[in-house]
Amino acid sequence: LDAARIALLRQPTAEKDGRSAGLPLGIYIDALRVDRLEFSAAVAGAPAVLAVDGEVRLDSLDSGRVSLLARRLDAAGGTYEISGKIARDTVALRIAVDEPAQGLVAGLADLPTLGPLKLDATLDGPRTDEHARLALAAGPLRLEGHGTVDLVGKLIESVVSGRAPAMRPAPDIAWRAAALDARVRGTFTAPEATGRLRIDGPEVGGAKARRVTADIRGDDGTVTATASFVDVIVPGPKPGLLAGAPLTLRA
Repeated sequence: LDAARIALLRQPTAEKDGRSAGLPLGIYIDALRVDRLEFSAAVAGAPAVLAVDGEVRLDSLDSGRVSLLARRLDAAGGTYEISGKIARDTVALRIAVDEPAQGLVAGLADLPTLGPLKLDATLDGPRTDEHARLALAAGPLRLEGHGTVDLVGKLIESVVSGRAPAMRPAPDIAWRAAALDARVRGTFTAPEATGRLRIDGPEVGGAKARRVTADIRGDDGTVTATASFVDVIVPGPKPGLLAGAPLTLRA
C-alpha cells in the first residue's frame, strides 16, 4: 500500500451504534508507505507532516504482527513507533515516542508548552505472565510504571508513580508541583486499588487553589474517590467564595 499524500483535515466524529469492538476481517499489508501524512491545525493544534513506513498483519485481535514507524518531516526531529507480535501463547508489544518541544503528541493533547516528550511502553511475555513497563518524560515531568498481567486469568498487578515540578503545559493549565502514586492488584473487573494524587498550586481556566489532593480506594469491585480542594479561587465577582474552608468531594 503506497500513498503519496494523506491529509487529515478535522477530528473524526464519534458514532454510538452499540456494537461491540472487534476485528470482523483480517488486515494484511505487507508493505505500507505514506510519503506525506498531513495533520491540519484543527486536528493537531498546529500543522504537522509525517512519513510513515511499515507492515501490518492481523488475522484477529489474538494473532498478528505490526511494525510502523512515523518520522516528522516538517520539524527538527520526532519519531513514533509501534511494533509487536501477538501469538496464541505470547504477546510482545512496544510503543515508543521521541519528539522535541511543540511536537505532534503535545499538539494533539492541546498542551503546546509541555516540552520534549519521550515515551517507552512495553508488554512482553507469555499470556499468563506478561511484564508491563512504562517510562514517560514530558518536559521535567516523569512518570514510571511496572507490573504483570495475566491475560488468561484476567489478573493484574501494577505500580505507577510520577513527579513534576512547576510547569505550565498550556496557557491556562499550570501547577507548582505534582505527585502521583498508585497501585492496582487483583482481577480486571474487581481489583484492589490505592492511589493518591497531590497537586500544589493548580491553575485551570482561571480557577486556582493552594492544593488539591485526590485519594482512590478500590476493593471487590467497589471504587471510592475523595478529592479535597484548599483555598479555591474562581473567576467572577466573588473569587474567594470557596476559599474559606476546604472543599471535599466524594464519589
